[in-house]
Amino acid sequence: LNHVYPSKQDLLRDAWDRSHQLVFQIVEEVIDSRPKTLHGAVSTLILAFVGGEQPITPQSSSESRAHIENAQRAQYELYLWASRIPDGGDNDVTDYSPAIFSIETFLKSYEYPGVNAEALSQVVAAMIDGLFLQTMSGNSVGSNRDRVDRISAGLISSCTD
Repeated sequence: LNHVYPSKQDLLRDAWDRSHQLVFQIVEEVIDSRPKTLHGAVSTLILAFVGGEQPITPQSSSESRAHIENAQRAQYELYLWASRIPDGGDNDVTDYSPAIFSIETFLKSYEYPGVNAEALSQVVAAMIDGLFLQTMSGNSVGSNRDRVDRISAGLISSCTD
């Protein structure tokens, strides 16, 4: 490992970058599925991250979804590890604002009067984080579409003027 990664920080950065690319891949899959409404977009985005449904596009195999879920678990571990580095670590390593910005850009493509897309993207990301942790602990959040639809409606209404 030392031949490829001179330091733990270099290893962490590479692992973070690779797992971060999977986040963008999931967002792209949701964009490609073209949900018709903002509510559908938020629900589809949440379900894409927390699982429980068939892959979004025909190109997404069950094997690739398992790979994404494992990478998400690793990303959580990496984030926690990086946040415990005594000197505070490299903020770029633990910053996933580019992923939130990609969600914001996607949500802005929907015409929805009074919705604050920046705030919505932040609460959607926070909800995904929380629901993914619940899913990792054995709760089948993603398989309950009605629950996710209610969550999506609540998130949208909380970010509407």
